[in-house]
Amino acid sequence: MNTGNKFIDMDKFKYTFGIRKDDRKSDIAYNIALEKVQRIKAFYNHLLAYVLFNTIIILTNHHAKIGSAEFWSFQTFSVAFFWGIGLVAHALVVFGRNIIFGQNWEEQKIKELMEREKNRKFTV
Repeated sequence: MNTGNKFIDMDKFKYTFGIRKDDRKSDIAYNIALEKVQRIKAFYNHLLAYVLFNTIIILTNHHAKIGSAEFWSFQTFSVAFFWGIGLVAHALVVFGRNIIFGQNWEEQKIKELMEREKNRKFTV
């Protein structure tokens, strides 16, 4: 019976592919890889929707004929422009995470906050 859960039943997966049930490290690695693949897939779906819908919106612009000065106005391309900003932000989240924060930023921040919390508990 399918309950609508989008994740794979790991016990069934392990039995099928001969992975030991107590191998937690591979579970974590698998889940991380699965999450990355889902993010990439979501980005490509977003990109496809962007191209299709904006092509339709631009080509069906009833106010101007293609090639006229009115066609090249900001109003014609405003949806594509603002949606494009969102698409670039989505791409940075999926592919360019390390560009902004560095490779180990999350781990360093977690350690820093844990250390701060530990020091705060002992000083009270």
